[in-house]
Amino acid sequence: MCHCERLHQKRFWTVCLDSSEYCGSSYHADKLDSMTLTWCKSASDGGSPITGYVIERREKTGMRWVRVNRDPVVECTAVATKLRKACEYDFRVYAENAAGLSPPSEPSATFRALDPLVVPSRPTKPKIISSTKDSVSIVWKPPADDGGAPILGYSVEYRDYIHKPEWIEAIPLTKSLEFTITGLKTDAEYEFCVKAINKVGSGVRSPYSDAAAAMDRTSEPSFDADIEMRKVLIVKHGTAFTLNVPFKGKPVPSVAWAKEGVDLKVRGTIEATESSTSLTIEKSNRNDSGEYHVTIESPLGKATLPIVVKVLDSPGPPVNVKVSAVTRDSATLVWAAPENDGGDAVKAYHVEKREASKKAWVSVTSNCHDLSYKVEDLQEGAIYYFRVIGENEYGVGELNWVIMHAECKEVTCNITGLFKNTEYLFRVRGVNKYGPGIYLQSEPMVARNTFSKYSQIAVTYLLQTTSQKKTMHIPLSSNSSC
Repeated sequence: MCHCERLHQKRFWTVCLDSSEYCGSSYHADKLDSMTLTWCKSASDGGSPITGYVIERREKTGMRWVRVNRDPVVECTAVATKLRKACEYDFRVYAENAAGLSPPSEPSATFRALDPLVVPSRPTKPKIISSTKDSVSIVWKPPADDGGAPILGYSVEYRDYIHKPEWIEAIPLTKSLEFTITGLKTDAEYEFCVKAINKVGSGVRSPYSDAAAAMDRTSEPSFDADIEMRKVLIVKHGTAFTLNVPFKGKPVPSVAWAKEGVDLKVRGTIEATESSTSLTIEKSNRNDSGEYHVTIESPLGKATLPIVVKVLDSPGPPVNVKVSAVTRDSATLVWAAPENDGGDAVKAYHVEKREASKKAWVSVTSNCHDLSYKVEDLQEGAIYYFRVIGENEYGVGELNWVIMHAECKEVTCNITGLFKNTEYLFRVRGVNKYGPGIYLQSEPMVARNTFSKYSQIAVTYLLQTTSQKKTMHIPLSSNSSC
């Protein structure tokens, strides 16, 4: 029958062994690499006085017994040294007299070379983080030493700061490193302390907190932004991204999101709570790249946080495409790089041409690496249109569609601000409460000075929620100008 006991003051364990030769052995854990063994004298000396004892040890995972002491020890105690940290050991003892060594004792219980268990050291000084008219919230950090056993939790105590009566226990055990003490008197001052608990017991109290009054506090708006939030957020086109921003402030500040040239209430989804706000953009594209600003404001102040997003997409359209030189069978085009490269440098430009009398665009080159290109083998006297499209690692760019009317309530629309004798494409889609429908595109049209008679552009579009087809006619009157 084995019996174990622990004495807090001396820090040792006693383990008794069932043996016809010995009443037991024990060890005292002095260090991580040593144990002090004790045992009782042999019940019989074999007819000759016992001259000493020999101790052996064995690792739990091993088979070989190793002698601990070189010379027999006279007393019923010995120190086993040079043990491996966290390794488990068995011990046994031989008695020696003039006739020789006795049979070994039964092996001791298995022990691990570890520091003896004690209560944890003190947690850090509690810090006041907020308060109301009847509560105070505190936070703290774990103790530097857990006493050799995992921390099970913490007890929180408080008392009146002025009169300093006995401590009152707010909670006997919480696993959190933050706690709100409730039921306090309004405007009364208190101090707080915390004790760490492991399986041995409770440690000593932490340093006392600063005095704190139970009262509603006000604070200027500020962001709880970490370093990661201040880095550029990189996303792939077509995917959704969400910008989550925690903040604090009392009273709770209002929240506003902004991006130059974009109505984020339409483009994205904005949500806000008393301590955070978020902006979600679905199906991102190159136009969603740029700097976003979130602003929080209250009567106590205002704060703005910039967040940079880069959407990896095909490049936007090259700008300022012009014909710089013309011969009877060639035309030289020049242009500037796209304002938005899609997050990656343009590696090539595609140049296309179309005769005015034809509808199809024909590729001239898809591997132009300069900002100019000479289109050759043109037909003398023919009228041509040209366009240039950029390409990067993420694909070939698209035509630059410009929203002329975001919310047109009628089935007619007068489009102004076009360039004279420039060809345009138009597209229209319907929108209902379930969202936008599918774009359908017009035939190419050239913006001319005037029209001699009524002309109509017929655009057919599909409503997303039905299979019904409708035709929209955009009449251009004889006195309209482009």
